[in-house]
Amino acid sequence: MTKGRGRFSKRGLILTVIILAAITAASFIVYVVPQNSGTIFVTTDYAAQLDSVSNIHNTLQISFQEQYEMVLSGQITVDEYVQAAQVLSDQTVGQISILATTGPPAEWSESYSAYTESLRAFNSMLRESVILMDDMQSVDTLNRIAQLNTTTHDYIEMSASARP
Repeated sequence: MTKGRGRFSKRGLILTVIILAAITAASFIVYVVPQNSGTIFVTTDYAAQLDSVSNIHNTLQISFQEQYEMVLSGQITVDEYVQAAQVLSDQTVGQISILATTGPPAEWSESYSAYTESLRAFNSMLRESVILMDDMQSVDTLNRIAQLNTTTHDYIEMSASARP
């Protein structure tokens, strides 16, 4: 790897982490929910909240794809990838928490539940990709990542079709 290329990949990683940190900060400012308090986040616009989570999830998916391709092509190290994947996972768990603590009405319940499952599948894909880094030759892990990616998108479609 050339020296210039290494600096570029580190800048890209730093930029990605900054973007994800900004998303986290914005999420927590908008959706401050004490953990384990039994508090339910109250919203009157369930569509807008689900759209917000969807937009953040889309950004996380794009970031994952970029980081994943960079590590496979050798532009970033496995350790850099693992750090980025952990940030993505933390962000994903935050979005799951938002949906889980909202307590949507019955007509939104199925859509919220399906989108929560999409986020869970995405988080599983992140964890599987970190495992893949330990064994770059694992066809089973590559297949599992592809399957989880498909599952993520299937649940997104289920969520969209379940909207009232």
